[in-house]
Amino acid sequence: MRIFFTCFISLSVSLQSFAGIDFARIEKSIVTIYQVNISNDIVAQGTGFFIDSETIVTNFHVVFDKEKSGRLYSTNGVKVELSSGEIYYPNTVNFDSVRDIALLRTYGEDPYPYFLPVSKRKPKVGETVWTIGSPQGLNNSWSNGIISSVRNIRNTDTIFQFTAPISPGSSGGPVLNSLGQVVGISTFKMKEGEGLNFFIDISTIHLPKPSMHFYLKANSFEKDNTVSNYIKLAKIEFDKGAYNTALNYLEKANDLSPANYKISQAKADNYLQLRNLEKAEEYLLKCEKESNSFIKLIDFERDGLWGALHEMQGKYQQAANDYLEWSDKISGYSKNDTVPQWGYLKAAGCFEKIEQISKAKLYIDKITDPLLMDYVFYSLRVLIYAKALNAGDISITQNMVCSDLMRLKKEREDGNSFEEYKKIKELFDQICK
Repeated sequence: MRIFFTCFISLSVSLQSFAGIDFARIEKSIVTIYQVNISNDIVAQGTGFFIDSETIVTNFHVVFDKEKSGRLYSTNGVKVELSSGEIYYPNTVNFDSVRDIALLRTYGEDPYPYFLPVSKRKPKVGETVWTIGSPQGLNNSWSNGIISSVRNIRNTDTIFQFTAPISPGSSGGPVLNSLGQVVGISTFKMKEGEGLNFFIDISTIHLPKPSMHFYLKANSFEKDNTVSNYIKLAKIEFDKGAYNTALNYLEKANDLSPANYKISQAKADNYLQLRNLEKAEEYLLKCEKESNSFIKLIDFERDGLWGALHEMQGKYQQAANDYLEWSDKISGYSKNDTVPQWGYLKAAGCFEKIEQISKAKLYIDKITDPLLMDYVFYSLRVLIYAKALNAGDISITQNMVCSDLMRLKKEREDGNSFEEYKKIKELFDQICK
C-alpha cells in the first residue's frame, strides 16, 4: 500500500483552557512556512513551531526542493510568518530527510519569547493529544484525539499513529500532551482509511544549542566588512530569492578575496537561478581553477551545479554523469542510503531524455525514499517503463505501466501543469485501451 504524505489541517475546537494547555500562548509559538517562487507567489505552505528562543522545528518536506541541487528551499525561497504577522527568511540549522525533520533559524532583533516545552517522557497508547496548524491561511486550527498505536514506518525510530482529525495544509505542526508539552510533529497520513494519521517522536530530534550571536539584524553584518560576513549576507539574499542583491555582496567579498572558490561557486549558483547560463558556466570554470585536488574530491555541491547547468543546456549525458558523481560523493557523508537518491532521480530523467532507457530504468528503480515519490517521480517512471515495455523489456508488464498511468490520472492536482502530462495521456490511450 502506498503511503501518501500530506500537510495537515484540523477541525477547530474550543480554545478554553484544557488541563495544562495555555492555548493562547501556544498559538504565539506557531509559524506558517511558505515556499515562494521567483515572482514571490506562494506555491506551497506548511507549519512550524519554536522549540527554543531561536529554533523553529518543521518537516523536511515543507522546505525541501528536489529541483535545487538537493538543497532546501524552493525556486525563490522560504519565508516564515510569525503569529504577529511579521515575516522572516530563515536559515537551515540541520535536517534529516529520513525522519522528515528540519530545523530553521530566523534573523530577529531579540530572542523570541514564545516557544514550546518538550515532554521528557514518551507518550503512551490511549493518551489524549492535541495538534495545531495553519493550513490554507487558516491560522491556529486545533484538533484532538488519542494515540492509537506505535508503528515502524519508513525506517524511523518511532512513529505514533493518532486519531486527531487532520487534512492537507499544516505539516510540521506540534503534537502536544495534555500539559501543553510537545511530544511530536504532525507529519503524514494514509490517504485511504480514516484516523490513519502519524507523528514523529520529538525525542528523536537533536536540538542545536542556542546561539549567543544569532539574533542580529541581517544588515548588522555590514558593520564588519569581512569575506565571511559578505558571504553570509549573500546567503540570506539567495534564500530570499534576491539573486542580484546576493551577487552584489559576493562582488564585495571577491574584492577582498579575489581567488576564492566558495565565492565563485556561490556566484555560479545565483546565475543559475537567474538562468544566465553563460555566467554560471564562467564561474563554475573559475571555481574549478581556484580549487585544489582535495576540494574537488569532496565537493559534491559543485557536481549538482554542473548537473543543473548541463541539463539546462540540453547536455543530458554530461548532466547525468554530474548527478551520479553528486550521489557518489554525498553517499560518503551519510550512512543513510536514501540521501543519494536525489541524484539518481535527476540522472534517470536525463537518461530518459536521450533514450538510454536501460540506464534510466536502472536509476529510477533505485528510488525508495517516499519524499521523492511524488507526481513528478511517477510521471518519469511511467515514461521510462512504457519505453522499456515497447523495447521488449520482459521485466516490465503492461499492467505495471497502466497501474502508474491510472494513479497519475487520479492524483493529478488541479492547477498543476507538467510537460509530461500530454505524453502520459497519449501513452494511456496507446497502451491501456
